[in-house]
Amino acid sequence: MLLLVLPSSGAHALQQAPLASPAARQSTAVVTVDTATRFQRMSGWEANAQAGEAEPGFVGWQAELMDLAANDLGINRIRVELRSGAEHRVDHYAQFRAGTMPEPAWEAVRYAWVNDNDDPATINPDGFHWTALDEHLDATVVPLRARLAARGETLYLNLNYVSFGTSTAQQDPAEYAELMLAAFQHMQSRYGFVPDAIEVLLEPENTAWRAPRIGQAIAAAGARLAAAGFHPDFIAPSVMDMANAVPYLDEIVKVPGALTYLKEIAYHRYGGVSDANLLAIHERAMRYGLRTSMLEHIGSDAEDLYKDLTIAQVSAWQQYTLAYPTTDNGAQYYYIKNGRPVAGQRTEALRQYFRHVRAGAFRVGAASDTPRVRPVAFTNPDGRVVVVLHLERSEVLTLKGLPAGRYYVVAVPATAGLVYATEIAAGGDFVFAMGLPSIVTVYQVP
Repeated sequence: MLLLVLPSSGAHALQQAPLASPAARQSTAVVTVDTATRFQRMSGWEANAQAGEAEPGFVGWQAELMDLAANDLGINRIRVELRSGAEHRVDHYAQFRAGTMPEPAWEAVRYAWVNDNDDPATINPDGFHWTALDEHLDATVVPLRARLAARGETLYLNLNYVSFGTSTAQQDPAEYAELMLAAFQHMQSRYGFVPDAIEVLLEPENTAWRAPRIGQAIAAAGARLAAAGFHPDFIAPSVMDMANAVPYLDEIVKVPGALTYLKEIAYHRYGGVSDANLLAIHERAMRYGLRTSMLEHIGSDAEDLYKDLTIAQVSAWQQYTLAYPTTDNGAQYYYIKNGRPVAGQRTEALRQYFRHVRAGAFRVGAASDTPRVRPVAFTNPDGRVVVVLHLERSEVLTLKGLPAGRYYVVAVPATAGLVYATEIAAGGDFVFAMGLPSIVTVYQVP
């Protein structure tokens, strides 16, 4: 076995470093991978399309941030928010960005709605304003799409409707469907692409919406978009409190037509957090043939991700925003320091999953003979295997069941150990040592 040192950036440029193989040491933990047992199929690692684009200096960190997000961290799914106030006679966001409307004044009207006309079947283009939407698309989505395309991958675009407070905007299902079609047609015309998904409503507990209305919006928008040739996934209920996910879902699917278009059950982690609720979400998803996703929690880390993957069996996961010039507070994957993006402390561990497990991967079976080592295993679309190990202490690990091939091993924190590269023969075991509590990723390479 050859021991190698990996730079802290996670880059693939490796340097040889001589060290004796630990293979002769007695194992303290055995992990067995079962690639024949499949669970959920991964949709992507998501970020909210907030990159600090409205802040001074954005152009100075934009390119580096997009490079890091796509090629180092592994973001491949993006949430773009569409506020109810996009349908209005006045473009309030344009006034705010031009400096003619103070920020508090804009925040007071950002969800305010004025109907484009009295006929939801007829779109009045002058009744919609896309300044805020376009800013997110130009600043984040377009450059991320280009970088992922260069890797032979695609960006999954999730359009998320937001209408906080007591606003009654677009609560008529036909009016909601009109807004979605107008947004799709605008994006198709201006950018040549449309969203892959509609996240129907952000955190309904903060709105005047209730579950039946969400179901009606799904049914109406799904049918109208399909008639126009658009077929996005629909995601709901995106509740703040995960305990509300199942009750909301049960009401949503009672609406005729809703389950035709609904593809993903989304929840957040701001309340009701328990293994029982995670399991209930998974079980309800299985009943209805849906995916699951955890799509926001400020401060969430790889430990939350582990439970979401293995109990709720999520196919997509988001901490929160991509980046912002602030402190490392868990609300963004990167914070901006001295004009440059810096990975947050939680991001380093999340990278152990995001970077190596790609869209289309299946989670597969993995078992440990000790609770001190918690494994999560995947097979990527190209067939290569990834195993992520959560270690509570230093261990000498034996991995069984890996397909023959070449593997790298990386760990965080960086002080937990160096990086191994090894060749595993058919039917062979991989034995290696890792110091300190850590998150270790073993991934197959060409």
